[in-house]
Amino acid sequence: MTLVAGISSEVDTASRQENASKQGDREFPRFAEALNRACRTKGGMSMAMRRAACSCGKLEIMCSGEPVRISICHCLACQRRTGAVFGGQAWFTPEQTSMSGRSTQFTRQSDAGRSVSFRFCPFCGSTVYWEAEAFPGHIAVAVGSFADPTFPAPTHSGWEAKRHHWLEPLRAMAIHHSE
Repeated sequence: MTLVAGISSEVDTASRQENASKQGDREFPRFAEALNRACRTKGGMSMAMRRAACSCGKLEIMCSGEPVRISICHCLACQRRTGAVFGGQAWFTPEQTSMSGRSTQFTRQSDAGRSVSFRFCPFCGSTVYWEAEAFPGHIAVAVGSFADPTFPAPTHSGWEAKRHHWLEPLRAMAIHHSE
């Protein structure tokens, strides 16, 4: 794996530890944690580094700094693509990102009739990132690919007419919670 220049030695140490205990091609939680805590300095300001990866870890994208926008999409195509009731995405500029690993591309028309090109892992099938004609000059990264429960909440929500009716009152529902 190629790391973005300037990442702290904490990441290098975590990488060595994880490589020593590597089991197959699984994602390395301690490495991802260290990477998410690591910083890069740009113009005297610290910039958070985040790693998003597919399920098998063979396709990844490194993102520096904060996302330009975090959103969720309720369109039926995103529901089908994710297998979930909405898709979550964090938008970055290309300069904030660095991809590694093989990807396969699938391009479709959005519900608004614009082109969207998804990149997914040819081994495990996980969508990791994509580009949309509606947001030129930006790369969307699937929020779940960061595997970070502390990731910031979305600030935008699209295609709400397609939202599942039970999402709004979800917090008030009596739901059994388990780990």
